[in-house]
Amino acid sequence: MSEKRIESSPAVSDEVAEAGVVTVPTRRRNKTRVSDAELVHLREKGLSLSQIGKIAEMTKQAVSSRLKSRGEMLERVEEFKEDEVVINYDLRRRILESISDKNIDEAKLQAKAIVYGILVDKQRLISGESTQNIASWTSIVSQSHKSHKKVAPVETTAEEVAE
Repeated sequence: MSEKRIESSPAVSDEVAEAGVVTVPTRRRNKTRVSDAELVHLREKGLSLSQIGKIAEMTKQAVSSRLKSRGEMLERVEEFKEDEVVINYDLRRRILESISDKNIDEAKLQAKAIVYGILVDKQRLISGESTQNIASWTSIVSQSHKSHKKVAPVETTAEEVAE
């Protein structure tokens, strides 16, 4: 079993050792700093709120409150995971609606260029086009320019062009 480290007062009880929690002395008198994760770990091991309270030097009401808030937070995380697409869509909509013509006019050129590039990529993705196509064409054109410079220019006469 992995050991858990918490801060506690210098007195280390047998219950703390049995719970697999390693205590670290703290300067605060009779105070224990125990993370919510450690409280959950102790509860999952089957300890009562009173037992956890003794180990963490907290009242059982404080333990209960911390466990409850932790549980509510975990529920919110799960709800977020389930609704993330809808939440993301709504947030994007709100952000776009908050951008005014004045905001755009006052934006620096660099910011405008970055946003433009992102919007081009997003539009290509929405349209089912690859965003790599642009990079590929840029590479092809660049290679073409490099190879063109290496070839000696061909001189033509007016008669050859007319033929």
